[in-house]
Amino acid sequence: MQTKRQLFRMLIPALLAVVIVPASVHANINGFGDFSGFTINVNDQAALPAISPGMIELTNTGFSETRSIFDNTPQGISHFMASFTYRAVSDASNFSFFPGATFAIQNSPQGINAISSAGTGFGYGGITHSIAVSLELNSITASGLYTGGQVQAGSGGSPTSPIDLLSGHPIHVTLTYNGSILSETLTDTTNSNSFNAAYFINLPNVIGSPTALVGFTAYNGFSSDQQYFSDFQFVPEPSSLVLLGTAGLGLIGHIRRRLRRGT
Repeated sequence: MQTKRQLFRMLIPALLAVVIVPASVHANINGFGDFSGFTINVNDQAALPAISPGMIELTNTGFSETRSIFDNTPQGISHFMASFTYRAVSDASNFSFFPGATFAIQNSPQGINAISSAGTGFGYGGITHSIAVSLELNSITASGLYTGGQVQAGSGGSPTSPIDLLSGHPIHVTLTYNGSILSETLTDTTNSNSFNAAYFINLPNVIGSPTALVGFTAYNGFSSDQQYFSDFQFVPEPSSLVLLGTAGLGLIGHIRRRLRRGT
């Protein structure tokens, strides 16, 4: 009996270490906070993005603003759920050069400083080893999936009707990836209209890594579009260590029950 109790005392620290360690494996994103964990990039001479607690106005009222913002910590992308609120305020006067924004996942050599060349579509064009879900501010607003920083007219985007991204309404965006399908849902929080899309893609293969940087890009063309982002959440898949930790807790309970029964 004493030997079993000694074995139990030896096992507990090891199993608890497995249970506790996973908390640091992935740095889930829970809002922008004070932006200290993010890098903001600007590729123009206009006014800088305006930030307030939990919200960023990535493009302002200037023309031809190209910007990006990325969380500084690589995230697991094999499975994930991401969400944020997007709002565009536009004069809708000129839809040249792909105004709009993207949610981007990238493993670019530029790292947290990744940003497209000035005047390139949605602020995403040219960012390699990447994918992006677009929010396109055309005369008919659209959304689509782009890869490798390639943005071409007429490709990738589908009309978001009944949602109009130029309505000025806050649009709640949810993206869920199950390992093979990236599902997108846009919900107009003012009138409850929704848009859904699904994209078949192997993200780790396209990006070249099971981890990558996540964030947003934006470009306002010649329409002086103000583009706001808030309520950013990103939850990667539980790591295998988390699952192992759960099993470890079960094993501790099993050993304790056996010791009480004296078996």
